[in-house]
Amino acid sequence: MKKLVSRERKKILNEIQALEHKQSIQFSSVKDQFRITSKSLKPSEIITKTVLDLYQEPRLQGSVGGSIISLITGLISRKAIVGKSNSTFKSLLGYIVQYVTTKIVATKINQKKESV
Repeated sequence: MKKLVSRERKKILNEIQALEHKQSIQFSSVKDQFRITSKSLKPSEIITKTVLDLYQEPRLQGSVGGSIISLITGLISRKAIVGKSNSTFKSLLGYIVQYVTTKIVATKINQKKESV
């Protein structure tokens, strides 16, 4: 009787070990997938993929460069005015300057393209 109980116990222990091993493999797989997913959801990755998609679109290739330049110029001008200030007035002024700068640069780029 004791041998039967001992065999069953060994069998159960082996099954437990096999299940624990399977669980560790699955957990490792879930961790890897989480890392991949979290990396792909980073804002920088999303922006990079979007910009690459825009560059690959043949109809937009001509205007994408000018748009990006005008947006970056607007952001830089806002950052120059606002800086690290928490003032509501400065923030509002920064957004206005960003909008105006972006519009001016975009129209200048379009004028240059039309004249060429």
